[in-house]
Amino acid sequence: MSKRFLLPESGTFYKANLHCHSTMSDGRLTPAEIKEQYSAHGYSAVAFTDHEYLTSHPELRTPDFLPLKGYEIAVSEYGHPDFNHVPTYHLNLFALDPENETHVCFHPGNCWGVPKEIIPTLKYAGSGEYYRRYSVEGVNEIIKEAHEHGFLVSYNHPAWSLQKYDDYAGLKGLDFIEVYNHGCVVSGNSEYEDQAMDDLLRNGNRLYCVCTDDNHNHDNDSFGGWVMIKAPALEYGEIMNALKAGNFYASTGAEITAFYAEGNTVTVECPPSKAVRFITGCRHAALITGDKPVTSASFTANPGDMYVRAEVISTDGKKAFTQPYYID
Repeated sequence: MSKRFLLPESGTFYKANLHCHSTMSDGRLTPAEIKEQYSAHGYSAVAFTDHEYLTSHPELRTPDFLPLKGYEIAVSEYGHPDFNHVPTYHLNLFALDPENETHVCFHPGNCWGVPKEIIPTLKYAGSGEYYRRYSVEGVNEIIKEAHEHGFLVSYNHPAWSLQKYDDYAGLKGLDFIEVYNHGCVVSGNSEYEDQAMDDLLRNGNRLYCVCTDDNHNHDNDSFGGWVMIKAPALEYGEIMNALKAGNFYASTGAEITAFYAEGNTVTVECPPSKAVRFITGCRHAALITGDKPVTSASFTANPGDMYVRAEVISTDGKKAFTQPYYID
């Protein structure tokens, strides 16, 4: 039986942070300073996702560094005087086309992080008077609008956002979910949030997981969560196509060298690691350990398992996450 490579066999791995804030909103470093720091730590790409503001940074482009274009929007429940008690949806929107300048579901009143003189110059779809609704239906409408205007959509840090199962169980069309957000972790919030991903997968969604920094560049909130994108070249279109296809894995420090399927049997290969865990859409699961470090592990899914995904746990307890393989 031939192998189906779920992580492409060819191409180059590019390390990327998909959630970043600069001085364009509430971050402490300029985009150029962020590029300098992340390049020094081996990153090939950073998505600049400042709050409510879609920005381009073509001046940062070099043969070894690619700025990705996006922004983060919030949909918050009204009526809470204390910010710490406000349930909210946070979504990152990533532009498939670096020339895209259109803000979706826009209202000037939402631009809390945008310099006031810039707001009148922003381009947007619709009338510019879109009122966001804190509800599953309201967020699904935003996801749909984002797709129609050329964006991929990530659901960010659900635990920090005080999201409950009923807040996200009915979401449809998401491309990504953060299973680790380093900025939230260093501020004392939940570490791994893969339960929300499994809830969405078990409800029939097909989406990918990401680990991110969400760095504002204080409190050591950088270089803790990233994705390793397998692509033919460090070009904007190639990287976005790889993200759209799920040709990457997410990590907090562990590594994955290969992930492939032979029928309903999946195999993950990695540098010497503490363990590999396999998760499905039901209780059928496995934890692979041994007297020696694990470098390869396989798991055969059953019909009806819906999907299988793997987590590699390094010798120092860090994790790497494959994308789900769907059992059709």
